Amino acid sequence: MKGKNCHGKKELECLNTLKNIMSRFESGARFFYLAAPNEKSSEFPDFIFEDGFIEHFQISSSKETKKGSDFNIAKNDFNKDMKEKFDKNKNEWLASDFQSNTLGVKIYETIFDDGSYEFYIKSFKKNFDKHITSLRKYNGEKSIGIFLVEFLGGKITILENNVFKEFYKLSYDKELLEYIYQFKDELKYVVFTDNEHYDIVELHNIPTIVQTIPQGITFGIGGYITTNSTLFLDIDIHREK
Repeated sequence: MKGKNCHGKKELECLNTLKNIMSRFESGARFFYLAAPNEKSSEFPDFIFEDGFIEHFQISSSKETKKGSDFNIAKNDFNKDMKEKFDKNKNEWLASDFQSNTLGVKIYETIFDDGSYEFYIKSFKKNFDKHITSLRKYNGEKSIGIFLVEFLGGKITILENNVFKEFYKLSYDKELLEYIYQFKDELKYVVFTDNEHYDIVELHNIPTIVQTIPQGITFGIGGYITTNSTLFLDIDIHREK
């Protein structure tokens, strides 16, 4: 659910990204095409359709405090630092002697690698519980309830007997499947996405899904690299032909 002054930009970006990568024919996918932003943008849920709703929230694999996740704090610090360095580099470039048809490149990069699967579980459950509380206060149509869970940070990997199998899918995570199953009478689907991959879990199917999980499944957390670059170009637009 959005804050008081938020107009749902990140929620809409996530929804649109998911529509671009998901199959239209998968169970639950059609509701993402039917959903429209809630006109009451500061209230639960983020999106509504005739039979229900979609509520979006973000989670991470980093430690979370009252100030937010360490990942978001570090990312915001990086963006602030990058802006300061950009302004400094721009001023130096503007003050430098003109050199016709030269190109300067500045690269800003940082690595976030403080995540863990244990922090991920805590983040998932903490934020899930918070939005379940909001759902129980909601008086609108909720025959088909969908939680859209967006993961931020280094990719979670699925290992089978310590060998990489694929990137994370909620349908391989027995602990979280059993946790969300308790809400099967309040939610129809939980959709997990890292904005490159997605997994749609229908809660009433969870007992069957759990039985299909292979033995020897564990999870790992990768690092997250953010890179931005800036180009400075000196060009003589008055060159004689």
